Amino acid sequence: MTDPLNDSGAVFTLFAPTDAAFEKYLKLHSSTAEDLWTQHNLAEIVKYHLLAGKSLASSLTDGQKLTTLQGGNLTVSKQGSDTRVNGAGVASADIQCSNGIMHVIDEVLEPPSPFPTLVEKATSMGNLGTLLAGLGQADLVTPLSSPGSFTVFAPTDAAFAAYSPNVSQMLQDTGLVNTLKYHILAGSFDSSKFESGMQLPSLEGSNLTFTQGSAGIRVNNAIITTQNLQCSNGVMHVVDAVILRTMELPGGVPQKLPELPEVSTSTTTQGQQGTTTQQGTTTQQENTQGTTAQQEEMTTTKEETTGSKQNDDPGDDKAISSSPWLGPAATNFAVLALALPV
Repeated sequence: MTDPLNDSGAVFTLFAPTDAAFEKYLKLHSSTAEDLWTQHNLAEIVKYHLLAGKSLASSLTDGQKLTTLQGGNLTVSKQGSDTRVNGAGVASADIQCSNGIMHVIDEVLEPPSPFPTLVEKATSMGNLGTLLAGLGQADLVTPLSSPGSFTVFAPTDAAFAAYSPNVSQMLQDTGLVNTLKYHILAGSFDSSKFESGMQLPSLEGSNLTFTQGSAGIRVNNAIITTQNLQCSNGVMHVVDAVILRTMELPGGVPQKLPELPEVSTSTTTQGQQGTTTQQGTTTQQENTQGTTAQQEEMTTTKEETTGSKQNDDPGDDKAISSSPWLGPAATNFAVLALALPV
């Protein structure tokens, strides 16, 4: 990060989320620490935890507005010994540092987003009306309007018309919810992350397969026509077709599988769901195992990357542990340490 944080004479107040606070934040957004480091607004999030000058806890008053380096305001609530900033509790206050003061908090503070929600973005596009109607019918509007992190592959109205000549009947189909969930990923994935042969599990449970070609990025049978529409709770990619569940037959010929029946989430677990193919029955448990393997692979990759960085600069650990923001006991601020300048 750049000035004023690198100004050796500057003094700041830092509201420091613990590692547990970041874990809670990542779970809420269905993200990983790796996603956080590449998040487009990471610098804004960090600056939203910083104030210019020293603000002792005793100087904070109930209802006070604090202007952050990000430009947004934090609101203080104070009732007796309980002090909160934007709802985050101050667990430990007035930790003196060489260039300011630190207050430990139990939640990550999120700056107001300049981006619309996924549902608001779809509404503003003008050619996603059928998708919006389907989301409403499938009770997916609220989840995609709430805080979190999702990737939505959005078929256009023309794509839905080509998929079903009777759109009204399609919107009443019992398999609609699974069809739409097959277009949604947990976590935010911009197009730069999609590589040929990559498979990612959808919210429906089955994998989406990505390929790169002269026509662009293909998701199963659909081509991404508009990429990386940033939203406050994820990212949207417009596609030219409704994405079909497929299997690869000998010769690489994709074949559409039967649509899954609607599944009641209140009575059926993922382990009980299944998909019938020509070659037999593939249970959701196998998909879950595939997902677990992908997660382990991502974890291994992340560890290798971290190890590589440490090997490149043997002084990194020393720099982090001796940061004036962290003090001598920084065992529960490892995530914050990687986001702050040292």
